[in-house]
Amino acid sequence: MNLKNFLFLGSFAGMGVRGGAGRLGSRAIISPSGCPSYYLIGARGTGEAQTTGSIAYNKLYQKVMAAIPGGAKEELTYSSSADYTITVSQGSQTEVRFMTDQLSKCPQTVFVLVGYSKGVSEAKSHAPLYNFDIGPDINFRNFRANSPEQAMVTTQTLINKSIPQDKIAAVALFGNPYFTPGLPQDKCGATTGVGSAAIAGLKIPDGLADRVYDCCVPGDSVCQTFGTIIAHLSYSGQPQEDATQFVIQKLKARIAVAN
Repeated sequence: MNLKNFLFLGSFAGMGVRGGAGRLGSRAIISPSGCPSYYLIGARGTGEAQTTGSIAYNKLYQKVMAAIPGGAKEELTYSSSADYTITVSQGSQTEVRFMTDQLSKCPQTVFVLVGYSKGVSEAKSHAPLYNFDIGPDINFRNFRANSPEQAMVTTQTLINKSIPQDKIAAVALFGNPYFTPGLPQDKCGATTGVGSAAIAGLKIPDGLADRVYDCCVPGDSVCQTFGTIIAHLSYSGQPQEDATQFVIQKLKARIAVAN
């Protein structure tokens, strides 16, 4: 398998996979019509528990759903096993299938995709493990700083031709391994370096750029290659708040057009 194909497969690992086939965990708030006006779909980072979601976007979930009624959210369940073929492709199929199935039943529903995580250009099983306590309820144990297990899923979803671009209301990426400086969607201050998986050459479609908040803080070793993993854990504050306001603005505008 060549490097580009490896990265293409590895980038799905943040998607819904448990015990092989992917599964989606839903906490929906359904509108009176029986269809949500929008779905928030998130893929958390390596080391984060399914039950707690992600430090990068939990507050975003809460504030968006409070500001715009009639939404639903899906937190993707995944297997972090060291497999980059079967479970990875099953996970990718799970999210795409969920979105297309939802659209077949509820064609007016739009989506907000959020993702936090990292990807690397090659497996590094010898990478050191870290333990972090960055708050009373936020703990990371056996966090491998350079593991390909949890690559950013959202870019892969966006380039899938089964998903109509007009159904994507907004996208928020945190610590994106495909980050490339100088693009119109770049946010949060990083202007140099490239993501650790940018060599794959995968990018968000140009037609979606104005709906994407690609947040890379300076010194995040995942989206800048150089730096530290500590910076990669710093998205819970102002970066998340700014992304939240971006999502609310874009989502309100998209729902107004749809209705």
